[in-house]
Amino acid sequence: MPLTFPSATYDSLRSTLVQAELMLLRVLRFELRIPVPTKFLSRYIDRTISQINAENDGWSATDDYEGSTRDYHDEFQIVDVMETGVGKAAQSRVVEA
Repeated sequence: MPLTFPSATYDSLRSTLVQAELMLLRVLRFELRIPVPTKFLSRYIDRTISQINAENDGWSATDDYEGSTRDYHDEFQIVDVMETGVGKAAQSRVVEA
């Protein structure tokens, strides 16, 4: 049976849902920063690329590009891995999943 709007059933369900949401927020103390897979994705891609390059005698896997300054990145044209094609493709796959 479809839920019609407005109806007593709709109003009752809506009120119950709002109360449940408020209870959940109080239990969580409004701490809604839940880690999502995309937060860790750039680290995983960086490590994978570093490992592949280290095995193939590429650039050093121990370089700390995250710790370098923005000027250093601009001078040597270093981009964030998530701005590359690989990063964008991986992020779209994670979002789809």
